[in-house]
Amino acid sequence: MPKPLQVIVIHGYGATPESHWFPWLRDQLGAENVTIPVMPDSSAPDADTWVTIASEAIAGADANTVVIGHSLGGITALRGIAAQREGLRLAGIVVIAGFAENLPGYEPLNPFTVDNLNMESLRAVSPHRTVLVADVDPILDVAVVRRLAARLDANVIEVPGAGHFQADDGVTELPQLMDVLRGIADAD
Repeated sequence: MPKPLQVIVIHGYGATPESHWFPWLRDQLGAENVTIPVMPDSSAPDADTWVTIASEAIAGADANTVVIGHSLGGITALRGIAAQREGLRLAGIVVIAGFAENLPGYEPLNPFTVDNLNMESLRAVSPHRTVLVADVDPILDVAVVRRLAARLDANVIEVPGAGHFQADDGVTELPQLMDVLRGIADAD
């Protein structure tokens, strides 16, 4: 029997490990296979602190690990991956409603996007890169999410009606994510 994937989820602004679809994901995969670090002060996040915590969570990752970032957790996860040792290989990278550029009206988040990430290096970390985007997002212009997907050369999955993939949008389960994870597990 193949070893189950290990999943690290970096949550976003205003969230906790108990928000949105995170508890459902733990139920689907087993709590022992899912790590969701608490990102402190999630309503007033500090980029350096968040990236440090993401980097620490990702430090033990290997070719059996999928790193998932939601919203602000997307750029945080990417920066955490970029901070790792050379030669890191992951089973997959998934960004859900993420961004890698400054957002008008969200200037306090600009420190998260100040570094110009080396997307070529990030692409080399895993052959399985996926970005989930809604058809309409009440927080982000979906073009921003699609630009990140293009820069990552990621597979794009549009989820109609998912909004920003939050509980407030009615998203407490995310079967499309499970499909992505199954595809990654089956590919290896």
